[in-house]
Order: sequence, then structure tokens, then C-alpha cells
Amino acid sequence: MKPFKIGLRIWIALTSLVSFVAGWALLSHANKPAPLLTSNTGGADPLPLGSASARTPVTLPPIPSLDSLVGNQSASSSSSAPSIQPLPSLPSTGSSSFLPRIRTRGS
Repeated sequence: MKPFKIGLRIWIALTSLVSFVAGWALLSHANKPAPLLTSNTGGADPLPLGSASARTPVTLPPIPSLDSLVGNQSASSSSSAPSIQPLPSLPSTGSSSFLPRIRTRGS
């Protein structure tokens, strides 16, 4: 059993080393990625990242407030859909002795 374990460890070490070297070689011979920003003129340097002409910012509508969302929902739900009823609660007996305590028995 001991020679099998040693052989298995050597096999795993060799295959991991060979796959690492093969992956390294594959990545080293891959094509270079396209540039992030392209220039408008043929011989000029690419535009810097912070320039305004490189990218135009996308304007998004402002995020509505929670009050406006709740107000719009209650106004629309009263006219078109029935209101949501709250879930029933457990009966309260004054003491919660009938509920078991959660014990993990861990240290």
C-alpha cells in the first residue's frame, strides 16, 4: 500500500507540474488583447483615461426615495389590486414557556 501512495503522490505532482507549464506556455503564446481606447487619428497617442472626449458618461435617472415608492404603491394598489393582509401572529399566553430553547451543545 505504501508504494501505491508514493506513486500516486508522484503522479499528482508530475501532472500538476506539467499542466502548470502547459497553461503558462498557452497563455504566453496567446495574442495580445485589443487596446482599451483607440485614437481618432492614425499616428497620435491613445486618449488618456480621464479625458472627456474619450467616453461620454451615461446619465441615469435619479433613484426614487422610499417614501415615493411606498406612496405610489399604496395609491395604485387601492384602486386596482386588493390590499395585502398581514400574517397572523402566534397567540401570546403571557409567558413563552411552551417554546423550547435552542441548544447547540457546542463548547
